[in-house]
Amino acid sequence: MDDMTLTPDLAVAAVPLLRSLGLKDEAEIARLARELVPSAAAEDGDMAQNVAIARLGDWFASSLGRTDLSAEQAFGAGRAAFVAVDGAQRWPGMLLSEAITPDFAAALANLAPSPCPPPLAAVMPTQPLQRLGLLAAFGRWLRGSPSRSARVA
Repeated sequence: MDDMTLTPDLAVAAVPLLRSLGLKDEAEIARLARELVPSAAAEDGDMAQNVAIARLGDWFASSLGRTDLSAEQAFGAGRAAFVAVDGAQRWPGMLLSEAITPDFAAALANLAPSPCPPPLAAVMPTQPLQRLGLLAAFGRWLRGSPSRSARVA
């Protein structure tokens, strides 16, 4: 990576994200935070965290061999798999590495959940505005209001 300017505030934005992956070594967290948030162009913590998620997502997509996924989808699947295989303890220093080992890639791919498919556009079916009799009675019973027959009597 290029020479970077990293303000402490921007590095702090990536630290909780890295800890959520199971990382505990403070030196490793600091090194990865500098890689994830490479410039002071990110002016606030939220933007720095979005940059970190996008970079991690791109790395997870290539590690999983799933370049068809968006960065957000790959981050979600990769994060779940990385935590499930205890990647921080079993393969220290592997996160954001350019040379991942085949056993790490296989373990990650085996436990990565499939991302949700994109939503398809559909027409919402017409629904009746009145409740069905049994459901309405049950709803009144839950709310504690008397039924129509009880009010008449």
